[in-house]
Amino acid sequence: MSKKTPKNLTAPNKPNGANIEYYENGTKWHEEMWMAGKLHGMTMKWWKNGNKKWEAMWRDDKLHGVAMQWSQNNTKWQERTWVGDQEHGVRTDWHDNSQKRQEIYFVCGKECARVEWSIEGNVTEVYFSPLRITPAAAAPQNHQITNSHQ
Repeated sequence: MSKKTPKNLTAPNKPNGANIEYYENGTKWHEEMWMAGKLHGMTMKWWKNGNKKWEAMWRDDKLHGVAMQWSQNNTKWQERTWVGDQEHGVRTDWHDNSQKRQEIYFVCGKECARVEWSIEGNVTEVYFSPLRITPAAAAPQNHQITNSHQ
């Protein structure tokens, strides 16, 4: 793969701007945005056939927002939500036939529930975690989470 580094650098040599990499066949492989040496903004990856593989938002070098993944044949494979580099919200996975495979519910990076489906679309499992969440005045990534069964 060839690499194109950001043209703009801040002292001392911190990347600023787009970083783009390509497969040997010239197809784009990876594109990411940098700000003052940290990932900040959209990052995207592609399969060698040109179909999108992954996209995610970054804020100050931490995943933040919705991240999505696709299979090589361009079917959605996974969608996750991040807050300050921790999963927070619903992660959804799909079977190759586009039927929902599972939903996993996260609070501040900890799994609290899960529902799974068969490839035919039938619910096969429902799971609830014994988490105890103590609310805090700060952002979700600062909440205290404990597993009451440890």
